[in-house]
Amino acid sequence: MPIISVLRKRPISILRGIGIGVNTVTPFYLAIIYMNSVLKERFLLESTEILAWNTGIIALWILLLPIAGYISDKIGKYKLMAISAAAALIVAYPAFLMAHNSTSIYTLLAFQVLVSVISSYFVGPCSAVLPELFPPEERYSGSAFSYSLGVAVLGGTAPLIVTSLVNQGIQMGPAIYLMFSSIVGFIAVYKVKSRKKEKMHSEMSYKKAA
Repeated sequence: MPIISVLRKRPISILRGIGIGVNTVTPFYLAIIYMNSVLKERFLLESTEILAWNTGIIALWILLLPIAGYISDKIGKYKLMAISAAAALIVAYPAFLMAHNSTSIYTLLAFQVLVSVISSYFVGPCSAVLPELFPPEERYSGSAFSYSLGVAVLGGTAPLIVTSLVNQGIQMGPAIYLMFSSIVGFIAVYKVKSRKKEKMHSEMSYKKAA
């Protein structure tokens, strides 16, 4: 069974896949799901208005992801994902601080758009990066298990975690969690990139020796 082989022989690859999964969905959930409560409590929007608002943000993601994939083919998927994670880490706190202190709904929209644009460049190439974590005979089980675990444990629970932080008086909880997610994603991509370089170097050395 491939999953048993993956768990036994490739724990580091699993951790890298989890890291990619975390930073793939966390920005999306924070920019959309968590912001539903803000739209309702601060701006008193109705459920239908919030759904229409979210539909617009999701449509933006649909437009951005193919563009991210195209750019990753030009400059490299690891480089693009690393840039995206670093950019999210830099802008997370000031952007959320601005959205938190503003009384304008358009500032909140600007925050959602900014997070979506930056994070789409991490999400777009991730499906091409995940398979490279595992050899062909373990690829499906390994990438599916690690990515789904990251999404379920730390990504999908982001709105719940952030809401808990805010309720405890940590108003910048969403920004802190987004920064945490960005760091995890950056480390995961960096490790994947390093592993690929080492593999390529080994193959070249083998070919030269042969």
